[in-house]
Amino acid sequence: MIPLRVLIVEDSEPDSLLLSRELWRGGYQVASMRVDTADSMRKALAKDSWDLVIADYSMPKFSGMDALKVLTTSGLDIPFILVTGSIKTELAVQMMNEGAQDFILKNDLLRLVPAVARELRASEIRRRHDEFETSLQLSEERFRKLFTGMSEGFMLCEVVCDDQGAPFDYRFLQVNPAFEDDMGWKSEDVVGKTIRELVPKPDAHTIEWYGLVALTGRPSRFQNYRATTGRWYDEFVYNPEKGKFAVLFVDITERKRSEQREIEVEKEKLNFYRQLLYAATEGKLLITEREEIEKKVGTQTKSWDIKTARDLSKVRKELTDAAQTAGMEGTRIGKFVLGAGEAATNAVKHASGGKASLHTTVDSMVFMVSDKGPGISALELPEVALKRGYSTAGTLGVGYKVMIKMGDRVYLASGSEGTTVAVEMNLLTPTDLFPGENGMDVISGLIK
Repeated sequence: MIPLRVLIVEDSEPDSLLLSRELWRGGYQVASMRVDTADSMRKALAKDSWDLVIADYSMPKFSGMDALKVLTTSGLDIPFILVTGSIKTELAVQMMNEGAQDFILKNDLLRLVPAVARELRASEIRRRHDEFETSLQLSEERFRKLFTGMSEGFMLCEVVCDDQGAPFDYRFLQVNPAFEDDMGWKSEDVVGKTIRELVPKPDAHTIEWYGLVALTGRPSRFQNYRATTGRWYDEFVYNPEKGKFAVLFVDITERKRSEQREIEVEKEKLNFYRQLLYAATEGKLLITEREEIEKKVGTQTKSWDIKTARDLSKVRKELTDAAQTAGMEGTRIGKFVLGAGEAATNAVKHASGGKASLHTTVDSMVFMVSDKGPGISALELPEVALKRGYSTAGTLGVGYKVMIKMGDRVYLASGSEGTTVAVEMNLLTPTDLFPGENGMDVISGLIK
């Protein structure tokens, strides 16, 4: 187990324990303290040393933004990761611009351990960089030992600009043995030469990034793929003096490959569950993408903002009137309104509301509702659709079972950005519209 000291800024003790447990499962021996006010956080930072700060965004007496300001004001270089139930993208971007290293939703804690490992590694690189600069000031001999012995690749270069003053090339001034090992170039073969002399068609975007740091003095960090080695690197670029830049880099190729494998596995799982649920519900539940649902639902005839029980009542009444006007069979109207009502109720209960709309096709009506809630993961889909009483929020009940039973088809798209669900009901019975076995409308294109 890897020892890890974590300061958790969280008003909920159960959520704090959940974070510690997730880190423990990831191989960390966690020693943590929970704080939920600015004063208690300042005292904790002053009293003890910490490897990591994890903060919730919204708390009764404090906030994630305030916690970040407390850490920044302290002058301590400690990775700060925001772990919250929900946050607007604009706020998350603002916090990362102001110093937060990452943000993770509480329903996606599988990302926590990889993010912590990455930021601890970055913190270690920064620490070694600080040691590197200190060693320069202490003695050339000590610097040389560090420079030649460090495991991270290092290169010092000067930017070369075109006639308009834009970065066009860069010249190598110094490299370390780790650079030689990673890049396959010897120091004597690169020092004094430009990248365009070594590589006929270098990556223009990388030259632009390096040049920006050299000319503005603003440090940068990014992941970079180098075609010369066919590998990925995590690069920290800073400006030691005007017109120059230095790069500390580590090979992250295996991590990138692992992440890609995880993405492919998740895609395979989702596709498997799509087909499984389609078959298990006799073609009534189709897991797809929001864009595909919007293509399917036809012309919009009504729309609603739904936030309260009164809104739900209004939607049910107007759906009933619209279905009667469209000529839907009487017994089917009740089922349609019940199924659509469950979709709208879920949005109000579990996502604080959403946008609802009614659409018409040649022979059916579709009620669609979208929200910005936490969404449903691929692993939860079978239980949501098939297990009676299953809930992702503690009170979801049999909502999806009702939609599937009442509607002719239910379309579902869900992810970190929210959930879209559409309940479709034919105006007449399916056997009248689609002759054949069970009258089932097989829309296989949506589940490929």
